[in-house]
Amino acid sequence: MRSLYRIEFLYIIRELKKLEGERFENAYVFNEIYRLKFKHSVNFELGKRINLAYIIYPSGQTNRVVQKLRTYRNSILKEVFLLDEDRVVVFDFGNWRLILEMFGKGDVMIKEGENTVFYLRHPEPKTKPYKKDLWDSSNMERYIATAFGKPYVPLLMDKLTGDIERDVEIVKGMLAPYCSKDDFRVVEAPGFERCDELSPFLDKLYERAFVDDSKLKALEKSKQQLLEEIEQVKQEIEKNTAIGQAILERYTEIEEALKKAKEKEFYYDL
Repeated sequence: MRSLYRIEFLYIIRELKKLEGERFENAYVFNEIYRLKFKHSVNFELGKRINLAYIIYPSGQTNRVVQKLRTYRNSILKEVFLLDEDRVVVFDFGNWRLILEMFGKGDVMIKEGENTVFYLRHPEPKTKPYKKDLWDSSNMERYIATAFGKPYVPLLMDKLTGDIERDVEIVKGMLAPYCSKDDFRVVEAPGFERCDELSPFLDKLYERAFVDDSKLKALEKSKQQLLEEIEQVKQEIEKNTAIGQAILERYTEIEEALKKAKEKEFYYDL
């Protein structure tokens, strides 16, 4: 399943605003799917997606991210926002901040004041702000694909100006959740129906991808076991074939020996 595009983070942060003012109760992880428990909890996969939690996964697993987050339980969330309006989600609790980098391999950073006290891959978030001098609009198709996401090129081509700061405001005015059977958009698109919010749809969509991936791994394991069993049967066939061939090659000799043995036995009986 694909990762959320930058334009989709501009939308999904609106749904995450529901968490503001709530108490952080706990953290969990299940096969790389994290859950931050508030009154309204949130599910996220680093480098892929984040949304309000509508599916609750088993909570028996842990890792060092979860262990660290649990030391901050009972903190009140002051604000959740995007850093530089990029794919970096910041949970600001006042005396500490949780920063989730949601592109590439993803990252988790925890800051207390200006000091980074925890991180997975690097201590500072990396963003590309929407500033005029960083965005080239000489090729509008490439400009839209880079700034907002490739699937949105035909939807935004005739609506944007090439002035990135102005275009971001135009896009923000268009944002709304749209769903199809197996995909989603945050700008009205042919074949997509308007829905109330994306979070429940995202949970189901990414769960299906996760289930499909698990089934694939199980099938691969069964396939490997069958191949090993087939190889064993082949070896047995080759072994028995060699024995049979040896017997066939010496059939005449064996038959003659058996005949002589019978004649000798008959002679002794007389």
